[in-house]
Amino acid sequence: MSDPNTEDIDLYAHELGLIKSVLTEDGVECIETDGAVTDEGFEHESSAEAEGVPVDRGLDESLSCQKVIEDVLNKSVTDCGAPFEEVALHALLALCDRNYPEWMRVRAQLKSANKNISLIKLDKAISQLGKSLKEVAPTHFGYAKDIREKLSVGGCMPVTVHGVLYVPDATSQLWVELPFSELQATVASEHDGKANCIRQEDYYSIAKVVLTLRDRSSFFEDAPEGVACLRSFYSVRDGKICKEALELKHRQQRSLPYEPEDVPTPLYDAFRAETFHSVNEGEAREQIRLLDEFAGASMLGIGHRFQKAFVWMDRYGRAGKGAMQEILGHLVHPDLTSAISPLNWGRGSEYYVACLAGMRMNVVGELPENASIPAAEFKSVLGGDLLTGRMPGHPPFAFRNRAMHLLMTNHAIKVNEHSEAFYARWKLMEFPNSRLKSGKPLDASLASRIANAELPGIAYKALKGAERLLGQGAFSDSKVHDRLMAEWRVSANSLQEFIYENCELGGDKILVRRSSFYKTYVHWCRENGRIAYANSRVKDMLTHSLKLGIRASVLDGHEVYRGVRFKLETPAEFNLNLERVDGLKDACASSDGIPAAGQCDADF
Repeated sequence: MSDPNTEDIDLYAHELGLIKSVLTEDGVECIETDGAVTDEGFEHESSAEAEGVPVDRGLDESLSCQKVIEDVLNKSVTDCGAPFEEVALHALLALCDRNYPEWMRVRAQLKSANKNISLIKLDKAISQLGKSLKEVAPTHFGYAKDIREKLSVGGCMPVTVHGVLYVPDATSQLWVELPFSELQATVASEHDGKANCIRQEDYYSIAKVVLTLRDRSSFFEDAPEGVACLRSFYSVRDGKICKEALELKHRQQRSLPYEPEDVPTPLYDAFRAETFHSVNEGEAREQIRLLDEFAGASMLGIGHRFQKAFVWMDRYGRAGKGAMQEILGHLVHPDLTSAISPLNWGRGSEYYVACLAGMRMNVVGELPENASIPAAEFKSVLGGDLLTGRMPGHPPFAFRNRAMHLLMTNHAIKVNEHSEAFYARWKLMEFPNSRLKSGKPLDASLASRIANAELPGIAYKALKGAERLLGQGAFSDSKVHDRLMAEWRVSANSLQEFIYENCELGGDKILVRRSSFYKTYVHWCRENGRIAYANSRVKDMLTHSLKLGIRASVLDGHEVYRGVRFKLETPAEFNLNLERVDGLKDACASSDGIPAAGQCDADF
């Protein structure tokens, strides 16, 4: 059993940096917690198992402060110089400063062990060591190191992220941003009037040096995924919601002012039921399920894993989008929420893109009807590619998107790309019950009433949604999403709409000549006020669409599309040059209609 008189000495020596503990690269102690016990629906870390792996101590990272003193006492019996060794002096200094009565006992034991040990010289050596440790080199670098030490807490040192200094706060267990002006003021208050620290330019230069001492651009990106609530940290591990005491090792910048609780939420449940009510069976249930997963992903900061942008669509207005967003907005701290439209993600928008760094949710209230989203940049942001941003007055920096993106609109979003990769980035939800359409009165205070009364229960539902999301590995399916996506793909693409209205899809037995198809498509676009794609672009879009199942080939010397043909009811003015296809001799087909190997039907 350890000596209670030396336990606090170990702690004090660790705080001074005299006796080192094993630290992670970013200065947080390597203490892992495994195992949990159930308590009110959450998995709590066991206090007995949360003590972590054994941490070696000592200047050589192998001896504890107590062990050093014990070794000194043993060596002193035959070696009067043992107490004067560097490691011994550091341990004895920590003991002297922290627990003077115990130091006097050890001092007496040293004299008793060896009469040749000079206690006067030992006292002088310890005093000189203490003074040297407290001295600060009168240089900008020396002052900067001293400021860093003074801002450190329990071995956790301040860290610079994207040009901003974050300092650990012992009270809240959060990493707090320290404005550069306050950092300069701290320098002045600690060292004003000393050599090389007498002018404002000196304060500025020293503060700049502080920023360079520990620059970790990915410090918060590499943090454990979860959310801080008051004094607790919630995460989902091994398919279960886990709750543990909030610590600096969690690297959280903000905490929510409430704790999730498994309590009834009648107002919130009634609001969601009315908002998503549908005559089609199962649609409301699927959308509510998807909403909980979206809320949980945003709350825990895990939405970026799934590379989806959510779209809340309301064709008439006043259907509950704004109220729902206001309620769920309480699940993410306001300082971790941005409002950067994807229209500002394009080339030359590094200042806008920089605002996404470190965010958990990006909410865009409305998109203009005629503006197109830059598809390449949109896929880069959602896909987790390395992005370049820049804050005014700071150099460019690289980061990856960690935010969940929510776009709200009353119309189909205009896009110029129609690839499967692009459409796969979206998750669509519909708010079908407009109060403008139904004539029901509006309730301006509904969202605030629900949030004020039921926020802990709403947060718990969100955590359960995140738990389900991580267990599934993907957002839940939704018939509403499938329907809206099919409608969007048709309306956003003139070729898709043309096929939807005028063509039938099938296997290789049906076909149409490529030239005839394109002439008919161009004529249809002209008559309907749509813009036609180039012939080569049409071929590329048809043959690379997984949903259409169309391929291009050569039949009897003519280019044809297999897997598509015009409908019999296609208007005559759109049914151009079809007779040549009907007269083609399918020399590549066997008697049963299946192309024979080695014949003239070839892909192109």
